[in-house]
Amino acid sequence: MADCASIAAGKGAFGVVYKGLMSEGPGVPDYLVAVKSLHQSGSAGDRTELLEEAAVMAQFSHPHVVSLVGVVTVGKPLSKR
Repeated sequence: MADCASIAAGKGAFGVVYKGLMSEGPGVPDYLVAVKSLHQSGSAGDRTELLEEAAVMAQFSHPHVVSLVGVVTVGKPLSKR
């Protein structure tokens, strides 16, 4: 992800949802994405629920529902620039 704005778009069940800009490389237009985060105080159960939600979203396809682009499961996934 090229830019991940520090602008919070809202709050989800697991943490803050940020507005980000996804860049896939030269020649591919950037696009807006929602970046879900897990509260630092989130439990192992919260993490499991978030990953289960991502697994469902990965299999889901509908023209009126956003698509899952990816999931980061290690490290510090959100870098504010």
